[in-house]
Amino acid sequence: MKKPAATFFEKHDAAPVGCIFHDLDFYSSTRDALTLFDAGSDHFLPRTFVYFDDITGDEMSLFNKFTGERLAIAEFNEQHKTQKIAINHHLTYKYPGAAWPNAVFIYHDFLHSNTMTLLRKICAKRSRIGVRVT
Repeated sequence: MKKPAATFFEKHDAAPVGCIFHDLDFYSSTRDALTLFDAGSDHFLPRTFVYFDDITGDEMSLFNKFTGERLAIAEFNEQHKTQKIAINHHLTYKYPGAAWPNAVFIYHDFLHSNTMTLLRKICAKRSRIGVRVT
């Protein structure tokens, strides 16, 4: 997984990525796949949806923050001060009791050239619908 992640944008003239689905099963393959985000902010949207299929597991898997995909995410966040991967709390709120929202994360690039443009649009929309913006 490490080599394909490192060379993906060299081989493909891809539009900015807005969503990634991971079916990697293991810590090491997830860790290596997350190096894709090191390719530079011009290859991604400021916020990119990231799905991890092995984030919750079952009574046999017993996934936790010290194993598998969760550990790889935690290490990514430790190593990247202005890029973070976090669960999408809106989906867990909107679909209470469903398992799949717990697997949907958001990659944030806080220094992305379009981050402020995105935030201004969000604030403008909230102002129009009566949400107080401070």
